[in-house]
Amino acid sequence: MNANPFLPEMKISVPVEDGELALYRYGPDGGKPILAIHGVTSSNRAWQCLAKALIPRGYTLYAVDLRGRGDSYSLPGPFGMSSHVRDMVAVIDRLG
Repeated sequence: MNANPFLPEMKISVPVEDGELALYRYGPDGGKPILAIHGVTSSNRAWQCLAKALIPRGYTLYAVDLRGRGDSYSLPGPFGMSSHVRDMVAVIDRLG
């Protein structure tokens, strides 16, 4: 387990249309998974405090950087709900 649960333990690249989406795992692999999707003006780091609270309870938080945000900043538009839905389907498929 990461000594600092405020920081993600692993970055996962998720292939999506036009590039790769950044996904971060907070906590150990194998916990009960939660997919955290930030608001439009945020990034994966919005979930750091929640991760700290959930990890000791057996959860693993997967926090995404939406297209055009955080470490997914280089992915081109179009932006919006339709693109985000397609990207989240790719994230869920990647996580199995």
